[in-house]
Amino acid sequence: MQNIIELLKYILIGVVQGITEILPISSSGHSAIVAEWLNITTDFPVLVMLMHSGSFIAVFLFFRKEVIRMFSGTFLYLVKNDAMYKEDAIYFMKVLIACIPIGIVGFFFRDYLSTNLLVVGISLVLTAGLLLFVYLTHTNEWTDQITWKSALLIGAVHTFGIIPGVSRSATVLSSGIKQGIKVKIAVNFSFMSYILLSVPIFILGVVDAMVNPEPIDLLGYTLAFIFSFIFSYLGIRFLYNYLKVKYFLYFGIYCFIIGAIAIITFVL
Repeated sequence: MQNIIELLKYILIGVVQGITEILPISSSGHSAIVAEWLNITTDFPVLVMLMHSGSFIAVFLFFRKEVIRMFSGTFLYLVKNDAMYKEDAIYFMKVLIACIPIGIVGFFFRDYLSTNLLVVGISLVLTAGLLLFVYLTHTNEWTDQITWKSALLIGAVHTFGIIPGVSRSATVLSSGIKQGIKVKIAVNFSFMSYILLSVPIFILGVVDAMVNPEPIDLLGYTLAFIFSFIFSYLGIRFLYNYLKVKYFLYFGIYCFIIGAIAIITFVL
């Protein structure tokens, strides 16, 4: 019975990772809350790496055509100077610009970020405020274009996504939509940046796993990976096909409630 309960915990943490990695509600915040409530730890590098790998594979599969086009087009433009692929190279550079700030800040400060419930709760409330602000003030004049200025602003706001409880997805989507970028274009840009960031994060995860070896529950880790993949894929399908600005209201209210619960749990 004890083993079954432990396996159920791995399944649950995989489900939570999968859903919250994709939706603008903070995977790091939810992982900290679930770990506290279930009295489990998510500080194991291999477990974290596997769950994030499940999400990464799901996002890559869903956007595989766009990813291949972006990278192959950039290569052909830079190496062969083929003007046909200039727009792909420019798009890649804009995604890179949006990733560089959070990559630099995350690399130098990742060991100093607290995951206690007070920090997570406050950050979730701030995420709620961001989502509600965009919901209340968004424009009705939309554009398909992501300008250099837009990419820079998205990159600046994106940086706050390193804080546990602040949703990386919410920062990119909100800053894009606030600038009038169409929802699907913003979603696409958000997950291109996610894919680009996931590569160095995976490498750092491998290094952490080698430096800090951990006892591995093979079945439990496998279940966490599988359920993270499944629910990430379901999440990205929902987000891409159905997300509308009106849903920011619901995501904002949800983040506020969960954040308040986290703060109350910490205080008590």
